[in-house]
Amino acid sequence: MEQIAVVNEFDCFNPYTSEMFRGIAIILLVVGHYSVFCLQGTQPFEMAGEIAVIFFLFLSGVGLTKSYGLNRINKIYFVNRVRRVIIPLWLTLALFFFLDFLLLKKVYSILDILLPFMGILGKSPPNGTTWFISYILYLYIIFYAVSHLNFHLYSKVILLFLLCYLTNKCIAIVPVFNHFFGGWNTYTFAFPLSILVALNENPFARLLKRFQDINPAMVYFILIIIIFIYLSAEKFRTGYLIMLISIAAFLVSSMRLQVHLLKWIGAHSYEIYLLHLPFLTSYSYLGEKLPQSLRIIMYISLLLLLSIVLKSLSLTLNNLVFPDLSEK
Repeated sequence: MEQIAVVNEFDCFNPYTSEMFRGIAIILLVVGHYSVFCLQGTQPFEMAGEIAVIFFLFLSGVGLTKSYGLNRINKIYFVNRVRRVIIPLWLTLALFFFLDFLLLKKVYSILDILLPFMGILGKSPPNGTTWFISYILYLYIIFYAVSHLNFHLYSKVILLFLLCYLTNKCIAIVPVFNHFFGGWNTYTFAFPLSILVALNENPFARLLKRFQDINPAMVYFILIIIIFIYLSAEKFRTGYLIMLISIAAFLVSSMRLQVHLLKWIGAHSYEIYLLHLPFLTSYSYLGEKLPQSLRIIMYISLLLLLSIVLKSLSLTLNNLVFPDLSEK
């Protein structure tokens, strides 16, 4: 069976929009973690990190669905997705294990070192934020497996919802799973919801276009209403946030809005994500005598510089280690 992409009349989630949204997501993640780990007391942006994770899951699900439409994913493509995740991960793990030993005099057991390199990552040192890597790799696997089933399209979507739900239950019940993967439960349905949105992009965008044709302000009014619902809701918050992102993507796409800085940040978002937390927490003591504003400037400069180096080095190693693999 050939791979068939989802062809949409309204390309709300085009590559440019998706890259900008990745830029927004990584900014939210860094701001959220800075609020939690570096500022005292309750901060208004503490939830920004959680919102950023849903952004990333949403963009991953939409991107996969728009490219392959839940139809038999090519094996080479799957390998390419994994290698792009793994090589930068391994480089940063090696860096932070070394810096923990050099700067913190911290020694890890062989098992604590091997498990992260195998992709089994929890919220533990040397880089607690990498738990997301295990989650996204798991989602890649179940998406790949479900895509090869001879089911009706929406039966596959239902199965993905069910698998994510059962995964949640297993993590809650089994202590060892909860130890490593407890962070997954907050985001149970974000990935399958994103697939559902991507499959229904045309009717969703057509509905918003009708409102926009009646009065351009109506779409902004709907967006504001959903923002208030999201902020006040205690349940289904993931669903409301995904509705918010989807409407925002429609508006950005319809206005042909282009913010090159956000696109650049989005293009380096994975590298920034891998690098940002240890320099906020484990090694922040190195600049503790400096004024706060100067520390922030130095941190951002270091983070951006290292992300450029990491991206370049990762691409070089990928071409050396996997020279014969190409996108198909």
